[in-house]
Amino acid sequence: MSTPSPPGGPRLIGRVTDPAVLEDGSLDPKLELEDAPAGPAPEGNHEPEDAALPTLDPNRPRGADFRARLLARVEAARTVPEDDEEGAPTETRATGHGASEAQGLGPASARRSPRSPRRPGLSPNLVAALGTLLGIAGVCSLVALAMRLDKGRVSALITPPPTASATAEPITAPSAPAPAPRRERVRVPGPWRIADDTSGKRKLKGHCGGAPFLKAATDTGVELKQAYRIITAMKSVRDLDKCGRNDEFFALVDAAKRVVAFEYVVSREEVYQAREGADGLLKAAKLDLKVEREQVQAALALGDGSVAASAERAGLDPSIDVALRKAFTGFLGLEGAAAGDRLRLIAQELSVLGEFARYAGVEAAEYLPRDPKERPTRIYYFNGRSERGYYDAEGRTPSDGGWAYPLKEPRITSRFNPKRVHPILKKPMPHTGTDFGAPSGTPVYATLYGTVTHIGPLGPCGNTIKIEHPGGIESGYCHLSRFEDGLAVGQKVKRLQPIGYVGTTGRSTGPHLHFFVKRNGAFFDAQSLNFGSLRSLAASERDLFQQAKARYDAALDAIALPPQLTAPAAPTAAPDALEDFDNHELAPSPASTLLPTPGAGPAAAAPAPAARPAGGPSIFLTDEDLLKQQGLSDDGESAE
Repeated sequence: MSTPSPPGGPRLIGRVTDPAVLEDGSLDPKLELEDAPAGPAPEGNHEPEDAALPTLDPNRPRGADFRARLLARVEAARTVPEDDEEGAPTETRATGHGASEAQGLGPASARRSPRSPRRPGLSPNLVAALGTLLGIAGVCSLVALAMRLDKGRVSALITPPPTASATAEPITAPSAPAPAPRRERVRVPGPWRIADDTSGKRKLKGHCGGAPFLKAATDTGVELKQAYRIITAMKSVRDLDKCGRNDEFFALVDAAKRVVAFEYVVSREEVYQAREGADGLLKAAKLDLKVEREQVQAALALGDGSVAASAERAGLDPSIDVALRKAFTGFLGLEGAAAGDRLRLIAQELSVLGEFARYAGVEAAEYLPRDPKERPTRIYYFNGRSERGYYDAEGRTPSDGGWAYPLKEPRITSRFNPKRVHPILKKPMPHTGTDFGAPSGTPVYATLYGTVTHIGPLGPCGNTIKIEHPGGIESGYCHLSRFEDGLAVGQKVKRLQPIGYVGTTGRSTGPHLHFFVKRNGAFFDAQSLNFGSLRSLAASERDLFQQAKARYDAALDAIALPPQLTAPAAPTAAPDALEDFDNHELAPSPASTLLPTPGAGPAAAAPAPAARPAGGPSIFLTDEDLLKQQGLSDDGESAE
């Protein structure tokens, strides 16, 4: 290869050897120069002149400047040295057009370096690790395949030889019997009702709500003259001057606003009707709705406090829950019913036009706790010569007068204790009231008549109501979720009048009612008021009561008990308030009807356990639990 010298200077010829082909490991190109012969430059490719190159100095040794310039070009073109000894990529060697020219080999398209640059690769350590993992995975796959193929042989070696019992059907856990079916009823034809009218006349509906009938009727749209006409017609069957709070009425009015038919509804089985005759007069009568009473006997397996759900599984209407709670009021609360508890009952059922209407009440019932060591509770409805109501086996009934519990179904979780010692601080911290466990929203009642002195927040007690009673006694009701609408300070309240609802406001870790009483400003034990006490039946009624009790005991004993529930039952919604059952109208049952029919009755069907609801059961915290969950600075629940 020839390399021209700058114009006017001596010409030199030689060659530059790429260090990549050298065997001595040198990184510099090998340069060999000598004087060129005189004459024209040889034809071929030469490097173009570069104005940026320095001019050769004639005083320096021949070829020194050219060699320096060539070396500078090579260093500028080289961008990356070769890979390190470990094989990890560091820099990349330039192989483009500029590199080839710098080496004096011409354009890159004409000639390339005999040694191509190395491409980036994986580290030997990484390659070894990946190979190890792949090997392990392969071994595991082979082992799993071998186990799968030999599964039948392994099972044959482990499984013992069949015995005589092994040939029978597989053993399974006994399934709970299906719920008892509801009794089928057939509706019977009834009398004409205003709801059946198709003449196109206007139908009006009203509600007494405690107001006089004339006002309620005119507010509904009945003209005053027509309202007097209704009162006159109904006087022979129903006195409309004494309207019940929940009574309803319906009127059928023609285009001239004249009442042609009127109905007064006390209940499903008690309806009075007046219809206009051919003479234009309203004629009233009590409708014959084919009302029938029937005694029903059943046994319930209780779970999670849901009596209504247990009743449905036994083939009863869920409304029996309300009748049972009313029957046991003052004896025990059904809120604490848990899986394993059972109940036997004898009740009276009302049907209207062949269909179920309601339960007239419970004649007798027995509550059996799941623990056989606990004593069962039996109650009986007794309609004597001078006394009437529910009595226990000893002939006692809840006292009607005096102080009453603030809850319909009291369940004491912590009693009054002036000498209570804090379990952590080890110092006296008195509990100044009585705690009753109950779910949030349970109605709270005034324990005696009096005057409201406070309603609102009260420190640790949360939402609190205070009532002043005769004799310098004041009662307090703490942690309420809300107050009864319309209640205000200075208002007079009656005994057992609703005043609020159970909650967990203030210093409380669970829904309950903290009830306290004071006498002349000092706390004392509410139990000393003797509220909720039982009084004994009069001696003159004892013999008659014992006769009725003996008949009911025989009937209750004959009701077969269902299996105990071991899992909580799903709750069924029950009425919010206790209905006013007409227990005084319970028809006396002949001794023969008190005995169950053989092979019949819902007791023959055992209940099926249901799943626990998502929210779980209500939790009632005792005084000890409350103290453990409160801070060390807690001064106990106080009323102030």
